[in-house]
Amino acid sequence: MGSNLPRIACAIFGRSAQRWWAPVLLLSVLLGYAAPARAYEWMIRHGETQCANCHADPSGGELLTKYGRAQGNRLLQMIYTRADRAPPAGAGTSSPRPAITPSRNGFLWGAWDTPDWLLLGGALRGAAFVNSQLSVFPMQIDGYAQVKFGRFRAGGSLGVAKISPNSPNGRAAFVTRDQGDGINMMSRTHWVALDLGARRDWTLRAGRINLPFGLRVPEHYLWVRDVTRTDRDSDQHEGLSLAYNNRWLRAEVQAIAGNYQIRPDRYRERGYSGFAEYLIGDGIGVGASSLFTEAHADRISFEQEKTRRGVHGVFYRQRVIKPVVVLAEADLMHISRRQLGYVGFAQADYEPLRGLHLIATVEVLDQGLHDPAHVGIHYESLAGAGKPRAGAWLSADWFFYSQLELRVDGVFRQDTGAYVLAQIHAYL
Repeated sequence: MGSNLPRIACAIFGRSAQRWWAPVLLLSVLLGYAAPARAYEWMIRHGETQCANCHADPSGGELLTKYGRAQGNRLLQMIYTRADRAPPAGAGTSSPRPAITPSRNGFLWGAWDTPDWLLLGGALRGAAFVNSQLSVFPMQIDGYAQVKFGRFRAGGSLGVAKISPNSPNGRAAFVTRDQGDGINMMSRTHWVALDLGARRDWTLRAGRINLPFGLRVPEHYLWVRDVTRTDRDSDQHEGLSLAYNNRWLRAEVQAIAGNYQIRPDRYRERGYSGFAEYLIGDGIGVGASSLFTEAHADRISFEQEKTRRGVHGVFYRQRVIKPVVVLAEADLMHISRRQLGYVGFAQADYEPLRGLHLIATVEVLDQGLHDPAHVGIHYESLAGAGKPRAGAWLSADWFFYSQLELRVDGVFRQDTGAYVLAQIHAYL
């Protein structure tokens, strides 16, 4: 979507918009950014292949389980002293020592060890965006909770956001209805669940749920998550989902009933979304995804005609050697009144020191040429519409303390040039 912003601004506001689209419109998109308690697909380097072990959501992201919080503290945080590398007293030399004591694994950096039936979490994120000028702003304030009684669970998120009226992101998760640039309450997810099976490896959920599709990477503004409308910013939908997780296979399928936090009903998409991934040992995962929806009008393009949208693809993640993990995804896209399009990315994550990640990403997009009879300002000359566009990222991600992260992304995309985004993230 980022590559589309200058042309949309010019079409709506005139040629003068070209001078200020980046600091205003791109900022409005970034204010809707969300990757709370991130789902790190590169945890496969540590043999952590099942998202359900570490997250309340069986397909990853948002609220951490107690095991996930402990593993995050043990495997993510940078080591500063030799003592942190030493095994605990009385243990053999092969026993790794957690980077912090178990008491630090509770909510709010160990301030409260919640009872077994309760999980609490949250995400606070600040950001700085640099293009032709510097902008500093709050990016995210979200809280998460889950209660569990036997096989029954209920969970969700609640937060606040201040998002520009021009932003296509964020607003689809609003609970309150200030359509200006005021502060709104938002809920990205809320659901009830029942764990099924002798090993509780099946999970049936109903509510507002992250769409199960592709790699659940934290960079929600990658084209592969943005244009497929499968990110965790505000692309969740109400529906019913069934997830399965065992050692070698993880899968989830959702019947999409629509997003009931947007109005009117004609913009609500209904259909299905799902994925399945097979794990080859502890170091390779291969998977496939499929999504199809139908709506009476399209909320992104504002075309007032019935719109069918499908995305189908494959994804891959591999621990090449323990410091290096590669991720890749490729998807075909079809949408009413458009030619067939595609989107994909490949990423290499290198961890030279524990807690420091150096990341290189390339991406490509072609949304397909729009039918000339239906061309409008949203499609007629946008980047990646009828011919491929490419982007490249160089990133550094530093887990400098327990539950604290500093990330810097340098991004270059054809037609929009370069920008730098820095984020500081605390997950509570």
